[in-house]
This record gives sequence, structure tokens and C-alpha cells, in this order.
Amino acid sequence: MQTSFIKFTLKYGSFLVAIVSAAIALMALGLTIDSAMTDREYKELMIRPWIGWLIGFGKFSSQLENKGLGPAVIKRWVWNGSGECFDTSKNELENQYEKQDEIISYMKEKLVKDVFREYQRVFSKGGVEPSIDWHFDIPMPGEFIIPGQMKLFLGIEDHVVEKFRSDTINQIYYELANRANSMFVDRIATFPLFIEYCSVSGRYCTGLHDKALGTCRP
Repeated sequence: MQTSFIKFTLKYGSFLVAIVSAAIALMALGLTIDSAMTDREYKELMIRPWIGWLIGFGKFSSQLENKGLGPAVIKRWVWNGSGECFDTSKNELENQYEKQDEIISYMKEKLVKDVFREYQRVFSKGGVEPSIDWHFDIPMPGEFIIPGQMKLFLGIEDHVVEKFRSDTINQIYYELANRANSMFVDRIATFPLFIEYCSVSGRYCTGLHDKALGTCRP
């Protein structure tokens, strides 16, 4: 028995060594790949984006700010403000821009007009209400927001804000100013728009304003 084993070893020894060497090399390669993937996942977690609402109390502005360490890529947004669930991932680009117009109309009514309605009534002159100039910009799918960048979502023109402050201070309408500020913050906080964004690699994704999904959850 021992003699047979020696003969087998002498005959196939080099072949067995080659197989063992190959197996060790494959194991080492597997460990290297696994280590590289783990390292990549760790770095991905370290540089992932994080977007938050930045609401300017008293300035009547709302911005999206990337407070993370990595760029954010807008994946989609879901509008839930008209009794429907409009998901950009399920609609053509042309339909997305059409929906933007609808959202702007909604914002004008629910945010701008409601917030400043009393102000316009109080400070109207000769039946002419003060005009409210504002800007709105919704991020589109594929758009980047780099770390530290603040992207305007909704903003009232500075000259309007300054006039509002001047009027409310000069005529001692502090309650009017406070009500307008509180209403603006509340309307932004409950705005029915969900925004999903991802890291550049797409391995990490999360959403902003998750409550806005409501009945639109899959």
C-alpha cells in the first residue's frame, strides 16, 4: 500500500502540486476581490450624498442642500398634489415638463398667494395689490447636486422680502409677518413632492420628503 502511494506520488506529484498551487492562487484572488469590494462599499458609504431642505425663515426661500460628501444624482420625483401619482420614471420628458407647469401653478396658489394674500390686502393702494415676484426650480432626473451646493427650490425676490419687512415693521404688523413666515414654512414642509436621489455609482439611493409619497407608495 505504502509502495503504491509512493509510486503514485512520484508519478503525479508535480500535477498535484500544480493543482494545490492553483487552488491557493484562486483563494487568494477571491480574498483580494472580496477585500476590494468591501473597501469600495465602505468608501461608497463614506462619500454618499445627503440632501436636506434649507428653509430661510423670514426670507421666504427654500433650497435643496447637499450636506453629504459625495455628489447626488436626481433619479426621479413623484408629484402627489392633484389626486394623482405622477412619477417621472414612468413618464416621457415632455410630460415631465408639462407636469412642472402644473406644479408651478399649484405653488403659486398654495405657497405664494396664500402666504402673501393678507399682506397684499393690507398694503394694497388704490385697490392695486403689491406684486409678488418669485422663482421656482425643480431638479430634473439626471441632474447633479455636488457636495456643499445649495439649489434654489422656491424663492421670493429679495426686493419683495425687503418691502414686506419694511411695511410690517413700519406699520407694526408683527403678527402679520409671523403668520406669513409660519405659513410658508408649514407649506414647504408639507409640499407633496417626493425626490429620490442616488450616489454617482447608483449603489446608494434614498429619498427626500418621504411623507409626500402618501398613497403613491408602490
